[in-house]
Amino acid sequence: MPSPELLADPQESISNRIHTDWLVGNTPALGAGKPTVTTGWYTIGSKKPQVSVTDRTEIQTVEGLNSGGTGYNQYVQEQVFLDLWTISKQQRSEAIGELKRIVMTFALGFDDVRTLVLSGMRGFVETGKPTLYRANGALTYWIELTI
Repeated sequence: MPSPELLADPQESISNRIHTDWLVGNTPALGAGKPTVTTGWYTIGSKKPQVSVTDRTEIQTVEGLNSGGTGYNQYVQEQVFLDLWTISKQQRSEAIGELKRIVMTFALGFDDVRTLVLSGMRGFVETGKPTLYRANGALTYWIELTI
């Protein structure tokens, strides 16, 4: 059965799961709290690490007979982008590791998600005040819809 919350608003659903599943003990460089997780953009001037989940894109739809040969399974491939902002390389490194850990266990909460892939998480530096250590990537997932 499809996850209604993932289908209705994947950006919000994924943001909530990242915030809920974040283990502060895995990211000591971030301090005592979790990063801000939003569906928006970076809050200028913030010194707190931030993760944003944006730009949902449906990539394709694939249909095929189900294993019993009595109907069709439809797989919808979707993608959202993840952006991470921190104020140190160590924070960025720990946060990327925690995002990877969350993604590895993420699909367990959604019965219809067949595959979940975190790609990219390319790091770079934005000069300014404060200097931002960023990473961005894409989270691609396949949802099964039984017809």
